Amino acid sequence: VTESAPLAAIHRIVEQPEEPGEVARRFNEMVKTACERFNEGALPQSVTMLDLAERIVKEKRVDPQIVEAVRQKGDESLDVERLRRYAEVPRLHPLLRRVLNFFLATRPPGLLAELLRETKRERRKLILQLLEVHGAPSRQQALARLHSPFGKGEGDEKWYFRRNLLYLLRRIPMGGQDGLPPEDDVDVASRHAVLQFPAALLKEAIANLGQLRHEKAEKKLIALLDELEKMLLKPGPNPPYDPREGRLLLDRVVSALARFGTPEARRAVVEHALKKKPELGDTMARLSELSGQDLSADGESLDRLLTALKANTPRRVFGIVLAQNETNVKHIIDALSTTPSEMVREVFDSLARKFAGLEIGKAATRALAALDSAGQVPEAPYDGRSGEIEIFGLPALVQGLAESGASGLLRLKDPRGEIDAEIVLRAGRMKGCEARGLTGEDAFYQLLERPSPASYVFERQPADAKPEPSADNLPEFAVLCQEGMRRHDEFAQATVVVPDDARFSKTQVRPEHHADELDGMFVNGLWNLIVGGATAKDCEGALKADSFRIRRQLVHWVESGALAVQ
Repeated sequence: VTESAPLAAIHRIVEQPEEPGEVARRFNEMVKTACERFNEGALPQSVTMLDLAERIVKEKRVDPQIVEAVRQKGDESLDVERLRRYAEVPRLHPLLRRVLNFFLATRPPGLLAELLRETKRERRKLILQLLEVHGAPSRQQALARLHSPFGKGEGDEKWYFRRNLLYLLRRIPMGGQDGLPPEDDVDVASRHAVLQFPAALLKEAIANLGQLRHEKAEKKLIALLDELEKMLLKPGPNPPYDPREGRLLLDRVVSALARFGTPEARRAVVEHALKKKPELGDTMARLSELSGQDLSADGESLDRLLTALKANTPRRVFGIVLAQNETNVKHIIDALSTTPSEMVREVFDSLARKFAGLEIGKAATRALAALDSAGQVPEAPYDGRSGEIEIFGLPALVQGLAESGASGLLRLKDPRGEIDAEIVLRAGRMKGCEARGLTGEDAFYQLLERPSPASYVFERQPADAKPEPSADNLPEFAVLCQEGMRRHDEFAQATVVVPDDARFSKTQVRPEHHADELDGMFVNGLWNLIVGGATAKDCEGALKADSFRIRRQLVHWVESGALAVQ
């Protein structure tokens, strides 16, 4: 390997002294200088010097005991804020990994050992970020730790450590074959989805199961749904959770099942909803989790929902409307609002005509309009690649363009034909994105967090057209899509706890920011809006932030007791 002149000079300076103590001193000084460059923001220079240090170690010019001492303590001089900033930029991860791997404490085993004993949230967050930078090695070791025995309560390891490891598995891409998630991921998530474990750990396991599109994960969630129902209906002398916590867990399980999109999972959701047991909370409201799915091919679920809709619909006797539960009707309409079957259309049309002045009639009218507009194909304004994308079709579309190395402008249009987003590509990389009042990564994530059917038009352009100065800061589409889908899943769970139209009252509990939220101005702005009477959905229009960040912070305030849902 050819060295630059400055590096060659450093190499000679370190190697020239005959006396081992002088070599060790200069080696130590070089590592110290590399850390100083790191702290100054010169990451490439720091990496180059540490790479040279690794070469010198391999050449055995430095006493192994000296090397060991430097590796054990040298990381202590790395600036924590610099570590955090570099970890937050995916394109810098390859360089940052080389720095982390030089020191023992910042390799995966060292970070996991620190994570186990660390009690401060902010420090744990940084450790998880650094573990995520390591990628596959961190994932493998997290899986191995999660396979170890874990008993009731704290067990062999602190429960929050295992919660962090489950979170880490969701963050680092898995290496399953044939499009299926690895069996190991399914097994460890299932082993931690046990009612006797702390609720926070159970919630993390449920989130992992919901992300794993695997038959075993689906069966585990269905079994967990049954166990939670039995616990709430017949709590016994020492139930593991109080009723409120049990209902929150039910919210998460039903949400995770609904996202599977399989007939078996949907039927479990429908069966749960139609029980209408007050001890289980508002089961009918959980039907809204099916919104966004086409149930036309699932005859059993469709028939049950249409039968329930008929049973809950108000009756007219001599022109007088005999009130039924309109709220239940609205939830069922919501669940069927993206099912374009003729039977659904006929029922919606009947409701819209018979109850035009009632809220259920208006809801049916809106659902019909949405079904009609979803079937319209806006005309492409010019020749080029164009077509329809399904509700979750954006990742496949952009990754296809990325793989072909395409350059151009991708426009997404809503069912009315209005532009919803514009994405600039250069040689298969995203160089800019504007959507729904947001820009950059936040705009792209927003499209995945709140997906909707759309048409698209891609206009090819020269690779050097309209250069974007911020382009190098944007990750590859594969990374963006993975993060966006993770946010979508967690956003869906958050909407169960904090619905769009929820309003809040503040309590005496001090509002703290979420561990993953570092923007104090954003947090303060959100708090002022919420205590001022805004709904969760109102905040999305008022703040320059994606839906996931807003809802995550609101859920944190609700679960910590700082806010009470009215």
